[in-house]
Amino acid sequence: VSRIDAVAHAGFPLRAHLIDSGVSNAFALPGGNVVVTCPLIGELQSPAELQAVLAHEIAHVTKRHVMAGLIRAVGAQISLAALTGAGGGQTLVTIANQAAQLSFTREDEAEADRTGIAYLDSAKLDASGLSSFFDRMAAAKGKDEERGAFLSDHPTSKARADAARRPAMGPEGQSLNPEEWALLKSACTQKAQ
Repeated sequence: VSRIDAVAHAGFPLRAHLIDSGVSNAFALPGGNVVVTCPLIGELQSPAELQAVLAHEIAHVTKRHVMAGLIRAVGAQISLAALTGAGGGQTLVTIANQAAQLSFTREDEAEADRTGIAYLDSAKLDASGLSSFFDRMAAAKGKDEERGAFLSDHPTSKARADAARRPAMGPEGQSLNPEEWALLKSACTQKAQ
C-alpha cells in the first residue's frame, strides 16, 4: 500500500487490513482503510492481482466514492456521524457493514479501474493483475453476465479486463516478493483451519 499511497495523494494515511470472512471481497471504508478478505486472497494468483485490487479500492477512497455511496445507502445522518465521530461504536459497525455492501455506480467502478491503473503506473507497479483478475471473473460468469449487463451496476468483467489490459512487468513491478506472497497466502490458509 505504501507505494500506491505515495502517488495517490489521499490526504490521509491509507491502510490495508486482512480479515477472515466467509465472503470473497475487498472493500474501502471511510478514512483510507481498505479491507481484503482471506477468501479473496485465496482466489488471487499473484502479487500483481493483489496490488491491482488494492489500487482499485484505494481509488474508490480517493475519488470519494465511499462517502457518496454511504450517503446514498444510509443517509446523511450516519455519514455525518462518521465524519464527526458522534454515535460511538454502533455507528461505526453500521458504517462498516454498509460500506462492505456498497454498490457503486458503473461510472464509479470504471473510474476506480482507470485511477487504480494510473496509481500502479505512477508507482511503477505491475498493473497487469487487474486484467488477469477480470479475465477469470468473466470466464467464471460466462454468458450470464453479458446477458444481464444492462441491469448491472458494474461494467462486465470482460469489458473491465479489456480496458485494463497491460503488459506484465518483472519482479521490480511487484509489491511482494515470492516469499512474502507465499507467507500472505499461508496466513489466510492457517486462518481458515
